[in-house]
Amino acid sequence: MVGIFLGSALAASAHTWPHTLGLDLLLWALLASGMFLAIVPSSLAALSVAVRWGWDGFLPYLAIMTLCATLFFLAVRRCAARSVRDRIEAHPKLAPFAHALDKRAFILLFAIRLAPVLVYSWTNALFAISRLSLGRYVLGTVLGAIPRVAAGFAAGQAGLSIFQEFRDGNAPGWTAWLVLGAAVAFIAILGIVGKAWVESIRDRDGAAGSS
Repeated sequence: MVGIFLGSALAASAHTWPHTLGLDLLLWALLASGMFLAIVPSSLAALSVAVRWGWDGFLPYLAIMTLCATLFFLAVRRCAARSVRDRIEAHPKLAPFAHALDKRAFILLFAIRLAPVLVYSWTNALFAISRLSLGRYVLGTVLGAIPRVAAGFAAGQAGLSIFQEFRDGNAPGWTAWLVLGAAVAFIAILGIVGKAWVESIRDRDGAAGSS
């Protein structure tokens, strides 16, 4: 709840703050810190960037999101891998994923990034205890996140265009509504397909690993 409140506040600030170097750097720092500490949902962070910088912010956001995930991954792997593994294996929701990691870690990572069915920080910690190399972790994170982030940016830009048209007393064009609807539908499809994919890996490989 706190993360949603902070993320919504950052999204609103992204639209209202004037464009100055200091405020831009401050917003990036707040977004990066919030994602690294897992207190701001990545979806709201992406919305903030899309509203403020449009598609110019797509690659910087993707880079910062990947950097935050990687730093968290490395911190857990270097400093707390044993204790985190013990906690995950004792957690009823996460234990099947821990067993599946030994067989198809990269595919599981890609599927979870495509349709995040776990909390962002849980995902980073989960793969920190796997045998997945750093390079494959970064690759899976980027490839899995691109479709969802791109759709989120498209929805954010279309939504902002519709809001501005209403604010100016004009009727929004059909193109903005079409883009918004298509982006939201695409995100929903990613969620449904990705969740089913993740659950199939978890149920099959996780059950095999625990038997």
